[in-house]
Amino acid sequence: MSDVIDTNQNIDPEVVLYSIAQGAKADEYFIINSTDAAKDISYKTAVTAPNPNVPQIAGMKKTVADTTISTDEWGTWISSCSPILNSNEESVGALCADFNAQLLEDTREKVTSTLCIAFLAIYPAMILLVLFATRSLRKVKKDVSKK
Repeated sequence: MSDVIDTNQNIDPEVVLYSIAQGAKADEYFIINSTDAAKDISYKTAVTAPNPNVPQIAGMKKTVADTTISTDEWGTWISSCSPILNSNEESVGALCADFNAQLLEDTREKVTSTLCIAFLAIYPAMILLVLFATRSLRKVKKDVSKK
């Protein structure tokens, strides 16, 4: 993970990558390492999942993305995880990514406002273009009928 941090200085603190491994209990996992320097996470920090359907637990079996916004002491997040497999194709953990939910909301707002502006700018032009095209066709039709 240190190599990932060193070679990807463009990783925004709004996106946190971390690897996990299964704990002793079904609802427990260990955070092995993380790209988030702000959180004081030591090697093999034990975490108990609130339920077995959290992406961290499910992500040890298959790739999952949970668009449900979860809240913790560090903010609001959307999580996704994908299993890390050994040479026998058995899961030994997962690589996870947490995305700041506010970043998603900001992006949605920007896209919505951009689309609204584009629609308001293009729609009247399209109406004028259709009216102009149909008038031209009417004039051509009238000219042909006079002959």
